[in-house]
Amino acid sequence: MNKTLQRRKRLQAKAKTDSVAALELAQSFGFETPKNFRREVNWYRSAAEMGNVEAQNLLGECYRDGHGVRRNLNLGIKLLSLAAKRGEPNAQVSLGYQLFYGEHIKRDRAKAVHWYRKAAAQGQVNALSNLGLSYGAGDGVRRNYQESLKWFRKAAARNHVRSMFWIGHSYWWGRGVRTNLRRAFEWFWKAACYGDAEATTYVGICFHDGAGVKQNLKKALNHYRLASKNDPYAQYCLGLCYRDGEGIKKNRRLALCWLKKAAANGEQDAKETLMKFSKK
Repeated sequence: MNKTLQRRKRLQAKAKTDSVAALELAQSFGFETPKNFRREVNWYRSAAEMGNVEAQNLLGECYRDGHGVRRNLNLGIKLLSLAAKRGEPNAQVSLGYQLFYGEHIKRDRAKAVHWYRKAAAQGQVNALSNLGLSYGAGDGVRRNYQESLKWFRKAAARNHVRSMFWIGHSYWWGRGVRTNLRRAFEWFWKAACYGDAEATTYVGICFHDGAGVKQNLKKALNHYRLASKNDPYAQYCLGLCYRDGEGIKKNRRLALCWLKKAAANGEQDAKETLMKFSKK
């Protein structure tokens, strides 16, 4: 018997009366091989019935997403709401997200921000970042770039990669802080090191333009390539490099290939460039 099965056997001996053991057993079925999502849900349900608020949240997510059980949006959101009211921070973020985007519930962005604040007070990192986004866009709260930056910094301090990008973006555009291209580059670099595609594209732009760092067209090209799998704007930038011979020899065929790929992925600048390209 392998270690996972041995652990499950030990947990099952306690799980009928111990909500923590029931929760651990559910997570074992959900994340450890051999997996069994139906049994995962059953043990979340048992733990929730014993009053475990974390299990209540996870059970709500299962019903909302149809994971291991037939999808039931109303029950899923009800369970998330109950867990959120009991103070479970992940449920508070999930409920806030549902309210913010109006997914299977009436949209109410002010209420969404209310739940983000509740979760952020407990240090929930996605709530910290979501508050930064809300203040930056003026959604559910009056727009305030300085307040937005404050929340992004709190999230970045907890290694929230996307918030690192948004801090760089703030320095780039001078939102909530004076424009500082060197600081923008540093934050884009941090996020890019964690694999954020858009941040990697911005690092490429910085190298291309000599913005906040010494110009280096080959490094710009390399970063566009790194980001091109997930960022249409990086695909567009690659097309321009091949078109103009920046960091690499001109190649009309590859320029068209990358511009078409970017356009197919919705990049408007690529669509406009292709129209001009075709007229030459």
